[in-house]
Order: sequence, then C-alpha cells, then structure tokens
Amino acid sequence: MEESVSVDDVAPFDPLSLADHHAAERRLAEVRGSCPVSQPHPRMHFVAAHEDVQRILLDTTTFSARSNFRLDPVNGAEGIRPSGSLPTLDPPDHADLRRRLREWFAPRTLRRLEPRVRELAAAAVRELPVGVDVDLVPTSKRLAVRVVYTLIGAPQEDWGQLQAWSDVLHEILPAPLQGRPEYAAMMNRLGEVLEEYRTGLRAADDTVVSGLAAAAEAGELAPADALTHIWQLIQAGTETTISLITNLVYALLSQPRRWKLLLDQPELIGAAIEESLRRDAPLQYVMRTPHHTTEVSGCPVEYDEQVVVGLQSANWDEAVWGPDALEFDIERDHPAGHVAFGKGPHACLGAPLARIEAQAFIRELLGCRPEVRLATGYVHELADELMVRRPAKLLVHIPG
Repeated sequence: MEESVSVDDVAPFDPLSLADHHAAERRLAEVRGSCPVSQPHPRMHFVAAHEDVQRILLDTTTFSARSNFRLDPVNGAEGIRPSGSLPTLDPPDHADLRRRLREWFAPRTLRRLEPRVRELAAAAVRELPVGVDVDLVPTSKRLAVRVVYTLIGAPQEDWGQLQAWSDVLHEILPAPLQGRPEYAAMMNRLGEVLEEYRTGLRAADDTVVSGLAAAAEAGELAPADALTHIWQLIQAGTETTISLITNLVYALLSQPRRWKLLLDQPELIGAAIEESLRRDAPLQYVMRTPHHTTEVSGCPVEYDEQVVVGLQSANWDEAVWGPDALEFDIERDHPAGHVAFGKGPHACLGAPLARIEAQAFIRELLGCRPEVRLATGYVHELADELMVRRPAKLLVHIPG
C-alpha cells in the first residue's frame, strides 16, 4: 500500500540547489502538487504553477524586474537596483529601451540575417566528422557565437576572447558579476569597439554596436548602459541557442521515430522546436520582486523579497498540459503556449533569432546527415548549471 505524501514532507524547490535542478521533473511535480508557492530561503519564494507564473510575468504594476538574474538567499532583493540592462528595467524605462533594441530583432532585420545563419548552419553540419563520436555542444556553441557576434558587430578577431570571458561569467550567474576581472576585461574591450564606432574609426553599419554607438554619441544613451546591453545580448544569444539546439537534437535522436517523423514531414520542424522549448526550457526561471507587500495564491510576499518564477515548472504543469506534460510530443496541440521565453513586456527579444538558428541547423542536419544517431553507450546528463537546462555533452555518431 502506497503512503500519501503530506505537504510538510515536501521540501521547497531550491533554485540554488544543483540536486534539485538535476531532479527537476520529480521535485517540481512534488511542489506543484503540494505547495506551488514555497519558500526555500527566508527572503526568497519559488512559484511553480503555470497560472501564477503567467500572472506574475504579465503584472508589471505589482512585480519589478530589478532583481532579475540575481539570487540572494539571505537578503532577497534588498539593495538591488536595476543594472540598466533590458531584463532588469521596469516601465516606462523598459519600454523605451526595448523599442530601441527591437530594431535589430525586427522581421526585416532577421530576414537580412537569415541567409547568413543558413550558411553558418550548413558549415557547422559540414564540419561534423564521419565515423567517430562527436559532441554537439561545442558545435552548437560555435554556431551561436558566430551568429550573435555577427549581429552585434564585434570584430571577428575578438570573438574567441570575448566568448572565453563570457563563458567564465556565465558560470558565475546568478551571482553578481561586478568586481570579476573577466567582466572588467570584457567591458573594457567592448568599450573600445564602441568608442571606435562612436568616433568614426569604424564605419557605421547595421550592427548593434554601431547603432548603440550612434545613440551614445547623440546623448540618447550612456556608454556604460550601451555596454550592458551588448553584454546581455551576448549572454542570452549564445546560451539560449546552445541549449535549444542540444535539447532538441537529443529529444529527436533519443526516440528514432521522432527523427523519422521530421525526415518524412520537415514542415513539422517548427512544431518540434516549440515542443522542445516547452519540454526543456533553456532558461529555468526568472526573478521578480514586489513593488509593495502582496500575495501569490494566498501566500504573502513582502517588499524586497525575491520571487523566483519557475518557467520550466509552468511548462510541465499537468493542469495545463495534461498528464503527459513530461512527454516530448511533436504533434502536441498548441505547444507554442509555453513560457520558455517569458511572457508579456519582458518576453525574450531574441527569441525569433534563436528559432531561426535552430530551424536552420535541424533542417541542414536532416538534409545532409539523415543517418546521424546518438553515440553507442551515450548517457544523457544535465550540465551542472543552475539557470540553464541542457546536456553536459551530446555525443552523436555519423556512420562512415
């Protein structure tokens, strides 16, 4: 006879625990079923249910984004002020900046960039060796890096060093980055490039750095804020794409019938991407803090306390997705209703670009390497990261 589990027996989901992250399917189901708003630390709340997650993301009147991507288990959001980057700003400043940055993610801009993305995806697939096992994590990373630095306008000779600094800083998140030598070095080099555009040493073009340099020269934007925006685009633009591509390829190859379905019906690639985003959201959660004392599903939340908004948990909520919420189903009804890229004013600005990259890579892999499979003996393990969900390695094999 099975014993029932009481609410008191279920520990809160702790976003700072790798153990909870690696057991997320089980742990998030437990908290959704027992206490969908829990308190893993004295000034931190974790929100697990889809309905609550969506409400918080949409309610910028009650909830501020100023503590986004910062987690403090002791002080919560106390003393945290907006960093000036898009994910941490509140209206009306957020709307003003988003309008400025949207230029580089507008459909017309992405249409111009798409042929280059397809070229880079084709090159990435061509570079895959035949007859040996290969890890697709570095492959997807090279693609993401090439695309995002092309969009940003960083000099190609700097790509390797900039990404090396970014990799170190990514490992630190969600802890503060200020004071880290890698952060200082990265901001210094990006500042030099920005200044070269601002002073005309580099000719103006349609890249992000060039546009932000023009805004800084016109007095519309502080140079320090421009650098923060560039850094944020680098971080989000690389990690999201790496996670999306590797999660998707694993889901497809782990069940060969899924791969065959796309071989037979490549028009379903878009649906497969949306289902991958739902099933394995690249970003596990975002952070909010109330402008004033409030409540979430009857649980009080004080001013300056942090609310960790569980994006992945919402995407697995059985109340929305049904009893098979943990299954990867390409033909699922309305998979695009997920919150992998957030919701509302702070929805991810670069989401269309990530989708374009994943679409290009999968289409190229299907067309050029349809025989690809998971390497014999490969065991799927999640990367030891608190905020991002992707495999530590993804070993595949293309028969020779």
